[in-house]
Amino acid sequence: FAIVFGLIGVGLWLWMAWANGKGRKWARVVATVFGVINVLSFLFVITAGSATTPSLIVSVLSVLVGVAALFYLYRPDASQFYSAASSR
Repeated sequence: FAIVFGLIGVGLWLWMAWANGKGRKWARVVATVFGVINVLSFLFVITAGSATTPSLIVSVLSVLVGVAALFYLYRPDASQFYSAASSR
């Protein structure tokens, strides 16, 4: 179950990376929603108290990568990229 959802999550993030690389403004919003869901699921895993050490490590890494990606998606130079891409 976890493997299937993990693979789906990886596929969605790869799709967002591709769409954001093309300068699609909607992809930045969708990636933000995915990032918020990622953080909320991480908080759920922590508060549930049933997380194993490996799953906790994977969750922390996932949140860190997601937050870093969102940081770069909202930098001023990224906004210029999206504006230029939408005008093409």
